[in-house]
Amino acid sequence: MCFYLSGLFIAAKEIQHHLDAGVPVVVESYFARCLTTHWALGAQLGITLPSWLPTPATYHLVCDDERQRRLAGRNKPVSR
Repeated sequence: MCFYLSGLFIAAKEIQHHLDAGVPVVVESYFARCLTTHWALGAQLGITLPSWLPTPATYHLVCDDERQRRLAGRNKPVSR
């Protein structure tokens, strides 16, 4: 876990440089989701993420037509 946490901090610094320059950044939220899940299940990890980490924004993308087109092009059954 410490290895991934250190990676998160290193990535956060680079991400912040891009955000400061006005460049939008899309990142995976694996570590934050993992911590949240563990906390929700009662784990006592003793980890508090620093407030200087970039705050994520959540978007809901709807692309059913494109997804169905791509699935139809695959060589396997399409389920809806």
